[in-house]
Amino acid sequence: MKLIQVTTKGVVAVSPRRTLRQAASLMDEEGVGSLLVQEGERVVGLITERDVLRALATGADPDEALVEEYMTTDPVFGDPEMEVEEAAMIMAEGGFRHLPVASGGEVVGMVSVRDLLPLLSWREKREKGGEG
Repeated sequence: MKLIQVTTKGVVAVSPRRTLRQAASLMDEEGVGSLLVQEGERVVGLITERDVLRALATGADPDEALVEEYMTTDPVFGDPEMEVEEAAMIMAEGGFRHLPVASGGEVVGMVSVRDLLPLLSWREKREKGGEG
């Protein structure tokens, strides 16, 4: 199965100069666990709920600390045409749970471990001869 088939279309983006509270609020409003960080049209990073949690655990003030201080810079991107297993391996090896998906330099969506696990689990059961 191709990655584009499980990718959440579109992404929610935030400015690197927004506060952690603003980023967390946007994630909550949109029901997502990560935000693309953009300056204009240029992707400069990715911030996740884990990044926000880590920042707070180290004493960051959510109303003062900025996204750019805690975001992942230079995130890895998935290709819409890659197989879901390849995307899962990239995420596992990189130790991250969210993978922006880009085609021709344009981000077309986001995939999370939550999107991939049911597919990989179902495929494994099917290959072992179980129900699926």
